Amino acid sequence: MKIIHCCFGNEHYIDTWGYQQNILPLYHAKLGHDTIVLASNDTYPSFVNKNVIDEIKKKGDSYKNGPVRVKRIPSYFAKHIHFQKAKGLKAILEKEQPDIIFFHGCLNLSILSCVSFKKKYQNTRLYADNHGDIFNVNPSKAYRFLFFKCFWSAIHKYCQRNVDCYFGVTNGRCDFLKEYFHIKAEKVKLLPIGADVDSAKDITESKDELRKKYNFSQSEIIIVHGGKLDARKGTVDLIDVYRQLREHGHKDLRLVLFGKMVDQRIQPMLDKDIVVYDWLSRTETFELFKLADLAIWPIHHTTLIEDCVASNLPYLIRKTDTTKHLINTDFYLETGDKEDLLYNIERFLQDDNKKNYIKHVSEMQERISYYSIAKSIL
Repeated sequence: MKIIHCCFGNEHYIDTWGYQQNILPLYHAKLGHDTIVLASNDTYPSFVNKNVIDEIKKKGDSYKNGPVRVKRIPSYFAKHIHFQKAKGLKAILEKEQPDIIFFHGCLNLSILSCVSFKKKYQNTRLYADNHGDIFNVNPSKAYRFLFFKCFWSAIHKYCQRNVDCYFGVTNGRCDFLKEYFHIKAEKVKLLPIGADVDSAKDITESKDELRKKYNFSQSEIIIVHGGKLDARKGTVDLIDVYRQLREHGHKDLRLVLFGKMVDQRIQPMLDKDIVVYDWLSRTETFELFKLADLAIWPIHHTTLIEDCVASNLPYLIRKTDTTKHLINTDFYLETGDKEDLLYNIERFLQDDNKKNYIKHVSEMQERISYYSIAKSIL
């Protein structure tokens, strides 16, 4: 079977990243399918290191990233992500004749080329997924009304007749498709972000060996928290609660932060007991998760949660429409505030049977392994 993944607009394809648009094609290839990624050759996120972009450009416009074939093509309106349209996309589809087209993201005009191809070749299945919700799109009501409910709703009113299924990567993002784009409920399904189990298995060192490598004591209880570090993600409250726990006798507790510090209030709060890393590579992220005891994200969903699942690392997250599919136990946050955090972390620390937490993560891993996710759309 030939599967083409289209990664334009906000859903960039950066070779070393671990997002859905990177890992899902990889697992389709691992399942034995001829898998191609079509991506932009002239649009990259502003925060991506120039050296990373230069390395990608050195490969040219057609190369292999592992078992996945990558073709990079130019765009019309390259600087305007939502109005960007890939040049010659339909011609490539005509040449490749895919069995499945998976369009990542619903906010790019390139989907019109895929719809045009689908109208001509009805046996091809066309899927689109959505990574947007009210938390990660522009919060302005006027913007949401004009841009989503008017402009993009009209685009998808035309498209949805030829899109076989729209996938939301969380329950909230399924609801977003129905509310803002007016996609019919029967065409919307949950396709959660998966757990990259193979990358986690590539880390062969034991927990003890990894702790020695990163200079952590074997007796420490290590809590990790990563991504964009700011108050909106709960980082400030987590640091405050960590300090309280240390003051109340949990001297063996160690907080490890990694990612981008975007809140100026955090730096003065740091002391020698808190370890801080910059952004980590995929390998380093899995190593950190495999040496830790618990990961915490008090407020919003992050794809790092799925990496915890792949690593069999227990996690504490707030139950919302974007995370409830990742919760299969009563160990979760209701509000994510300091009191909620303090209660649940102490509950974890005082429970001697840590194997139960790992058991719940292992059950979740079976459910959302990328092998399971990749097979589900075939």
